Amino acid sequence: MKQLSFLRPLCRQLSLSTLAAVLCALSIGRSHAQTIRYVKPDGTGTGSSWATASANLQAIINASSAGDQVWVAAGTYKPSSCTNCSAADRIMSFSMKNGVALYGGFVGTESALSERPASVSLAQPSSTTLSGYLGTTNNRNDRSVHVIANNDLNNTALLDGFVITGGNIDAGGIGVDYNTLQGAGMRNLHSSPIIRNCFFLDNIGTFGGRGSGLYSDATSFPQLTNCTFERNAVSEGAAIYSDSISLRNCTISNNFSTGYSAVIVRKTAIINNCTFSSNSGGSGPNGGATGGTLNVGAGSVLTNCLFVLNSVIGDGGALAAYEATVINCTFRGNRSSSGGAGIQNTYGGAVYASNTSFINCSFTGNQSTTRGNIVRPVFKTTN
Repeated sequence: MKQLSFLRPLCRQLSLSTLAAVLCALSIGRSHAQTIRYVKPDGTGTGSSWATASANLQAIINASSAGDQVWVAAGTYKPSSCTNCSAADRIMSFSMKNGVALYGGFVGTESALSERPASVSLAQPSSTTLSGYLGTTNNRNDRSVHVIANNDLNNTALLDGFVITGGNIDAGGIGVDYNTLQGAGMRNLHSSPIIRNCFFLDNIGTFGGRGSGLYSDATSFPQLTNCTFERNAVSEGAAIYSDSISLRNCTISNNFSTGYSAVIVRKTAIINNCTFSSNSGGSGPNGGATGGTLNVGAGSVLTNCLFVLNSVIGDGGALAAYEATVINCTFRGNRSSSGGAGIQNTYGGAVYASNTSFINCSFTGNQSTTRGNIVRPVFKTTN
């Protein structure tokens, strides 16, 4: 037994070390516990509760760490407030943060996320608005270039329950590189946020701009669920311009592109259970745009979608698809028409497609016309 006596102090040491390790781990766990911060339009506090809410949304986002939530009460929030805005004012915007979940639509008394009122639809958008209307509402040059501008985000960044409105990607003499003027509502550069229950409304731009509702570059892959795009307007992709994107249960309606489609996805789009209605595409700078509401690239898959009453001055009143798959989709009352830039004949009242499979789809009341109003085939395919 004497030979084992040296183990006793070692065991005591190990026991103390283990206890210390456990206590340390618990302490670390507590220090990284989820924190909820609170924002109200009239808040004057630190954001630690509804009673001490802050009015500075971006400051609260910046103060949050991975795993935290920011609860934002009903009201309107602006990245800046100004009249006769300068360049410094117009280029200000909100930005999301990795690991931080932003929730809007609260009354301002809730103690659980489940108590938040159901909102965000065409009939009832969220009561929490992120606005680019900095000063005078009817002054185009008094609006933020981007309401939200994201850089280097992964899919741990979440935006849920907001109206995004009033962005304007018109340079307006503010001295900003025109090539950066993309995404009046939201611009994503190397960013793949999760966006749910959001409403992109009345974001605009001038000829040559892209994605007035939402713009994402080649290194981004945003994922949108239960979102609506309404009355956005610009040259290319009035609602959305993105290299790749996921859309689920979204509504895209009444968006107008002066040059091309309302939604442009240059590479891969995964689109499920979405409705595209009353969108229109212009003729494009060289004449003959394709896809009045949606233009998608190779590998795209569209499932259970409705295309109704969309139009284009060119080919494919509803959809232009290249090496895509379209399953269980309905095309009703879409129209392509000629009318400018030397267009003589247009095709595809519903669809203009190349190497694309249509599986169990229906086509009703779609029309394509020439200047003489001659009815053309419902869709045109090319090899």
